Amino acid sequence: MVERIRAQVDRAIDWLIARGVRTIDAILRGVRAVGGAIRGGAQRLVQWWRTRKRFRAPNGETHTIFFEGENRNARLMIQTERKTYRQFIEEIRANRGLSTSDATIIRADAKAAEIDAQRNRTETVGATRDQTETFTRLLNELSQCLEDLLGPTTATGQMPLSTPPEFGSLHGPSGFGSSMHIDVLSGLHPSGSEPAVTNNTWESLRKRKSSAGGRTYYVLGHLLSNRLGGPGTTWQNLSPLRQEDNQNHERTVEHPLKQAVEASGADNKVFTYDVFPSYVSSLIPSGSVNVTSAQVAPGQNPDIVSEVRRAEQKIPVTFRCHAMELDKTTLQPKPGGVVIRTSIPNRIDTAPSAYNVSGGSTLPSTIDLNSGGTTDLSRLPGIGDIGAQTLIYLRTTNGPFASIADARSRYETYRQVHRRTLRPLVASWPHRSGEPPYIVDAS
Repeated sequence: MVERIRAQVDRAIDWLIARGVRTIDAILRGVRAVGGAIRGGAQRLVQWWRTRKRFRAPNGETHTIFFEGENRNARLMIQTERKTYRQFIEEIRANRGLSTSDATIIRADAKAAEIDAQRNRTETVGATRDQTETFTRLLNELSQCLEDLLGPTTATGQMPLSTPPEFGSLHGPSGFGSSMHIDVLSGLHPSGSEPAVTNNTWESLRKRKSSAGGRTYYVLGHLLSNRLGGPGTTWQNLSPLRQEDNQNHERTVEHPLKQAVEASGADNKVFTYDVFPSYVSSLIPSGSVNVTSAQVAPGQNPDIVSEVRRAEQKIPVTFRCHAMELDKTTLQPKPGGVVIRTSIPNRIDTAPSAYNVSGGSTLPSTIDLNSGGTTDLSRLPGIGDIGAQTLIYLRTTNGPFASIADARSRYETYRQVHRRTLRPLVASWPHRSGEPPYIVDAS
């Protein structure tokens, strides 16, 4: 039986080679992997430690239960952020004020102990019988225990799960976020993410720098902080703020909230929380958007300054923030509880002579990915300074880029494996109408 299937696999490989399929390498890898699995089936030495189980908590966050290592050295792990099963359980227990005698923890720990015992038995059993089915069943049962553990709680004083944030529609002229409301914000929130989107208005804003050759004047501020579970993958949760005003937002609102909801034990707090960017007026009157070379600082391109000023007409003038502490049992406003109510102004210097714009008075027609510095590479749509440094690291450690496709592939592989907080390359990169073409000198 196995030999007959192997012959079919070999014929399939020959058929692909004969027809010169362009994606032959990728297809052959898949076919040979199947062939290897079939041949491995004859020996029945299945690698049970590759068994994985994904489950979804009631707040929508996805977790994966898996093993790290092989055979008796395999450790039971849980990944939302990578951590051991024991670290995960202790974090949940502390955040929710649960004791080690809590029934949901006892059930989960008992199932984890059963998995450990089965792992230890495989040294003698695994050589003769496939253990994958057993571990699949055990991980399914553990995932159910964990779903119960992460479910909403009504017990007095225990922490409820954060509810998903509700976002308003995009602000029409700008395409930026207009509002965020979250009914229950607690320490049990999903992981957030750094900004990973771009649009034409944002690309224009990024051309303004805090100083000549310095960092960008603006950052994309989260309405719901990524440190509190806010996503950076949707414009509904993002709007531009001056660097210093974003820091003010973090210092006066986001950091105090994070400390309160993630305090240990009974000291943690729960809030209802709203953020409203205000676009009620323009920071720059329409009649004064365009500037001349006589108005801007020496060496600055008045056309780029005018482009930035047009984009600045679409940004918020303030972030209005309101957080109110809730009773953890009733989820109603807590009498005498913590209240945060403030407005974060976007303090922008709109004097034409105050602008430092990327490129100065001239723009290069091309950007060479194999020799461009951080300043030039950071101008690639969606890259920024950190992405530019990553491109330089990749070409330095692994050799020059052979093509634009090679640069994209290596960048994305690095981002997925090592730094998921990096912005992904936007679909329009490396070229969009009206922008200089970005090329690789592969000579």
